[in-house]
Amino acid sequence: MSGDTVSPSLFPDRPVPRSEVHDVLDRCYTPSSLAEAIVARAYVGTPRRVVEPSVGGGAFVRAVRAMWPEVEVIGVDLDPEATGLALVDRPIRGDYLDVLPDLEDVDLVIGNLPFGVSLDHVRETRARLPRASLVAVLPWAYPGVRKWADYLAADPPASVTPILGRPWNTRVRETAVYHWTPVRLSRATILGLPAIKWR
Repeated sequence: MSGDTVSPSLFPDRPVPRSEVHDVLDRCYTPSSLAEAIVARAYVGTPRRVVEPSVGGGAFVRAVRAMWPEVEVIGVDLDPEATGLALVDRPIRGDYLDVLPDLEDVDLVIGNLPFGVSLDHVRETRARLPRASLVAVLPWAYPGVRKWADYLAADPPASVTPILGRPWNTRVRETAVYHWTPVRLSRATILGLPAIKWR
């Protein structure tokens, strides 16, 4: 997700630089260069339908469009003023978890998930879209967090790739790209791939 300020409807008194805010919608806008680096590794072949569950400013949408110009992109966001919604084929204003049951024939779900509800997003995406790949930016520390450790033991990602440097302000922990594939792979395949260089 990209852009200079957050939605004025949430902070009516002043524009707030996105790099300095952690707001009620749990937004951390992704630099375009990072989104491009993640999308470049996200999928083998060409997906038919891609979902961005928290579209924000649209950095992942633009990267997906650059990689696969003909793909259908569905973008979801709680913020009705999220600028990325204008970039997708099917904009959905609302909670991703509420619209997830209506999604079908999705090949790739990709994005920087809101960390506060990311476990619910991952769990529900994996349960409801078992044929889709899921590529999510999440804190690197999650495998050591009890609720995440339990989930990851039951449904391990195919890879966890560290993101070099901190794309967001210092309040955001070190992050990684977690990649679940439609076919469950053995725990032995959870290897740190070469870190993503995005600057």
